[in-house]
Amino acid sequence: SSEMLSGDRESVVKVVARELHIDRAKGDLLPQDKVLAIQNLQRSKHTVAMVGDGINDAPALTAANVGWAMGACGTALAAKSASVVGVNDDLLTIPKAIAHARACKSIVYENIAISILPKVSLAAFAVFGVYSPPLWLAVMADSGCLILVLLNGVRVFWL
Repeated sequence: SSEMLSGDRESVVKVVARELHIDRAKGDLLPQDKVLAIQNLQRSKHTVAMVGDGINDAPALTAANVGWAMGACGTALAAKSASVVGVNDDLLTIPKAIAHARACKSIVYENIAISILPKVSLAAFAVFGVYSPPLWLAVMADSGCLILVLLNGVRVFWL
């Protein structure tokens, strides 16, 4: 779900939230009100991402699990308070960045599986006496896994 927290007038915030299909919106908030709202969401076991651009957003950016400062129009304080600083003011870069991060995370998990599963399998075969590979074969298998992990990791550049 999504929630918009803003220091702007409540009526304006509601209109913008409706246009952006945001579930809930609160306006006329002071910086400490935004922080309190974020902390309440976190207490409810939500992971909170905050997007902001100004001095008034800095405390909320710091309080959020992930703070995203908008780059071109943002203040230096907002940028220092955030986990991520966007290089432009295009809000559409946020879902793209999230999708990219999720794809990278998947590749990391794949690489862990590629590197560990063959070793665990060979070790289990050896322990239970099913198959005891010669050392050169184990080294070649490990080198092959290394090459697969590298090639799989390079996919990040084409996401």
